[in-house]
Amino acid sequence: MQYTDSRIRALVEISTMVTSTDNFFDIKDNIIEKMLDVIVPAKACVNLFIRDYKYAHLVCSSTLDFIPNFFKRNEKKEHHIAFDSYPIYIHEAIREKKIVWIKDIFKDERAKSERFLAQNEGYKSRAVFPLISSNEVIGFMTCFFIEESTQYTDEDIDFIASVASLIGLSIEITRKKRDSDFMIKKLRGSLNFINKATDELYKNLNLDSFLKPLSKQICNVTFSESAIIVMKGFDKGIYHESTYGKNKDLKVLAENLHIKLKEKQYKIINGKYFNEGNIPSFIKNESIRTILYHNLVIDDIVIGYIAVANASRYSEDDLKILNIFATQIIFAIERYKNASKLIEHKMMEKELELVQEKQRLIMPNNNITLPNKTRVSYYFYPTANLGGDFCDIFFINDHFLCIFIADVMGHSILANYFSAMIKGALKSCIDDKKTAAEILTIINHNLCEDFNSLDIYATARLAIIDLKTHRTNIANGGHHFPIGIKKEGTTIIAEEIVFNRGLPLGIFCDTKYEDDYYNVSDYELICVFTDGIIEAYGVDGEMFGIDRLKEILIDNYSKSNDEINDKIREELFIHTNQEQPKDDIMLIIMNNK
Repeated sequence: MQYTDSRIRALVEISTMVTSTDNFFDIKDNIIEKMLDVIVPAKACVNLFIRDYKYAHLVCSSTLDFIPNFFKRNEKKEHHIAFDSYPIYIHEAIREKKIVWIKDIFKDERAKSERFLAQNEGYKSRAVFPLISSNEVIGFMTCFFIEESTQYTDEDIDFIASVASLIGLSIEITRKKRDSDFMIKKLRGSLNFINKATDELYKNLNLDSFLKPLSKQICNVTFSESAIIVMKGFDKGIYHESTYGKNKDLKVLAENLHIKLKEKQYKIINGKYFNEGNIPSFIKNESIRTILYHNLVIDDIVIGYIAVANASRYSEDDLKILNIFATQIIFAIERYKNASKLIEHKMMEKELELVQEKQRLIMPNNNITLPNKTRVSYYFYPTANLGGDFCDIFFINDHFLCIFIADVMGHSILANYFSAMIKGALKSCIDDKKTAAEILTIINHNLCEDFNSLDIYATARLAIIDLKTHRTNIANGGHHFPIGIKKEGTTIIAEEIVFNRGLPLGIFCDTKYEDDYYNVSDYELICVFTDGIIEAYGVDGEMFGIDRLKEILIDNYSKSNDEINDKIREELFIHTNQEQPKDDIMLIIMNNK
C-alpha cells in the first residue's frame, strides 16, 4: 500500500513523537491532530481500558462535541464508560483483535444502540481500531466519518491502522516506564522498611517482634488481603510465625504448598505465583483466589516461607518483591547471629557479597540539590569484604541540612553492624536545637561502652548547614579535614578546611566535642572523604596522599560531581593498579557552581 507524501510525513512525525517521549498522555492529542490533518474523517477519539475491561476511559476526545458531555452527565466517574454499554461490533473488534468498520450506522443492525449518539455527534460511519500492547488489547481508537462511507477507501483505513499501531507502541512505552518507576519505589520502600525492622531486631532481640511488622508490610506492598511468614529461628530450632489479614485458610494452604515443595512433588525453585485459573488442586480453596509464595533459604536449606493471597493478580514483579523480603529476612538474621557472637569467624564469600550489595541499597539518595542549586553527591566503593565507611545526608527541616560521615575501624560484619548503630544513634538525637558538637557528644556517650567492649572506634564528622546563610556548624571526631577549592584572583587554591580535630568515637566515654564554623559559600567546591583514598598504597609502596587528591580537584573542579568522582577513581586505579580497593572509599562532593 502506497501513501501520499503528506501521509508519509505524518507517520514520520508521529513516529518521532512516540520515540522521543515515555509518556503517551503528553503527546496523545498531537497524534490525533496530526492524523486528522491528512485523513478525511473530522473526528476521532481513544478509549483505554481500566479494571480488566470493565470500563473504557475516554481520552483524545477534543474533536468530539456531544459524546464527552453525554457520558460525563450519565456516568458517575468522568469519562469512565462501562464497556458493556458499547455496541456489539466494538466487542467483536476487541475480542478478535481486528479492525471493524461500520459503513452506515443507520443501516447496520450492529450499531443500532448508538444511533442516538451518531445523530447528535453528526457521524454516519465509524471504524474501530484495537490498540495492542504486548499482544494485549489495552484500548481502541475510533474514527468517525462524517460523509457517506463511499467517500473512503481501504487505503484510508490502512493509514489509520498504522497510526493506531504507533499509539499502541506509545502506550506500551508509557506502561513500561510507569511499571519500572513503580517497581523501583516499591523496592526502595521495602528496603527502607526492612532496614528499620532490622534495627528493632538488634534492640529487642526478639524475632517475633521483627517479623510482625514485616508481614503487614509485605501484605500492603503486594496489594494482598493477607500474609504469613513462618520460619525456623536460630534459638533452639523454635518455629516463629507472623500473620496479617483475616484469611485463616492461607496458613493451611501455604503449609500444604510448603510440604509439597519439600517433597519435590511440584516443580518450583524458590518462589511461585498462582492466579485465578491455574491454582493447583492440592491448594485450591474458595476463599483463595490468588496466591504468591517464596521460600526462606539459608545455605540451600529451606527454613520457612512467605505467602500472600488475594491480590487482584500477581506478576513477576511481585515475585521479585517477595524475593527481596526473603533475602533481607535471612540477611538480618545472619547479621544478628554473627554480631551476637562477636563475629569470631568469616562468612562465606557469597554471603559477604550479598551484605555488601544491601549496604549500598540502604545508603541515602546519593544526589541532593539545595535551594541555591548547590549539588551534594556521595560515592561509595566498598572493599571485597564488609567495611564500616558510611554517610548520611538529609534535611533536618526546611532550614538545615545534615551531612554525616564516619569510618568504623576494621573490615567485617562487626564494623558494618556498628555503622548501623551510629546511624541509628544520629537519627535519634538530631534536631535543629542542638549544635553539631552536642549531637556528636551524645552519640559518643551512648555508644562508647559498646565500642570499648569490642575494642573498636570510629572517626566521624558532623556538619549542619544553614540553608539560608550557608554558615556551617562542624564537629569532628578524629576525621580527616575536608578539602575546599576556591578562587583567589585567577588562581585556583585547594586547602584543608581546618578545625578542631577531636577524638574518634569510642575512645573516652566523657569526651566533649567542640563546635567550629565556616561558610560553605566561600568555596567553589568542598570534598569530604575517608582514608581509603589518601591511604591507598601504590605498587611502589607510596600512598596516594592528600596532595595528589588536591591536584585532581584543582584540575577538575569546574566539572560535574560525577566527572570529578570518575577522575579520582581513574587516578586511584592507575596508582594502585587494582580495580577493587583494599579499603572502603567514601567521597562526598559539594559543588557550589
